[in-house]
Amino acid sequence: MGIHFVDDVADREVTRGGRPNRSSIQRSDLQSRKSILPVEAAPLKPQLPSMNTWLRPFLSAFTFLVVYLLIATSSYSALEDWQTVDSLYFGLVTMSTVGYGDLSPSSQGARAFTIFMIFAGLLVFAKVATAFGTVLRPYSEFGRALLERAWPEQGMDIDGNGEIDFKIPRHPVIYYFKGLLPSLVANIFVQAISAIVFVAIEPNWTYGNAVYHCIVTATTVGYGDITIETDGGRLWACFQVLF
Repeated sequence: MGIHFVDDVADREVTRGGRPNRSSIQRSDLQSRKSILPVEAAPLKPQLPSMNTWLRPFLSAFTFLVVYLLIATSSYSALEDWQTVDSLYFGLVTMSTVGYGDLSPSSQGARAFTIFMIFAGLLVFAKVATAFGTVLRPYSEFGRALLERAWPEQGMDIDGNGEIDFKIPRHPVIYYFKGLLPSLVANIFVQAISAIVFVAIEPNWTYGNAVYHCIVTATTVGYGDITIETDGGRLWACFQVLF
């Protein structure tokens, strides 16, 4: 509708005698000069962030993560008499808000401590997610640049000077598809690889169940209907939760 706005106004602005007024003539002249131009696509080479951009927040997030996990591992090992792997696994499941339910605190002291770890974990997980997002953003933008070449954007040159004055709005399906698809594909790829690892570690899992578990984890739904039974599986789950 915005593309034809100038046309509509020019057609309507006439004098009572039926002759175009000066304003309509000017708009008609503007109409004759406007054209649609292709928008220059972003470069295909990923624009990697400088070290100063990502290193400091990454180290800060890593420090908070290590401190959080050290506190969680040592505390749950003492309060619940869990093994180190179980305490580490429970700390990461708590921090990421997945909450499978296969492990849970049994004493009042451990439950009070868990309340503190839940709120602290939200802050730590936000810092970790932001740090990873800074590092991975160039690759998401690279994927969007590929899609931009498949569905090129167009712009409107209103005054005929060869320069784009505004970009023509695209269909919402294309707009959101281009923005979300690269991250979605990368996430599905990571979960598919994680499922292969789980099948190799967990003796009773099928690949279908492993994919289901990974998607439930990635979306932080955490039903807990498929239980990780081995220490190796819980260690891999700690890695998968972070990614």
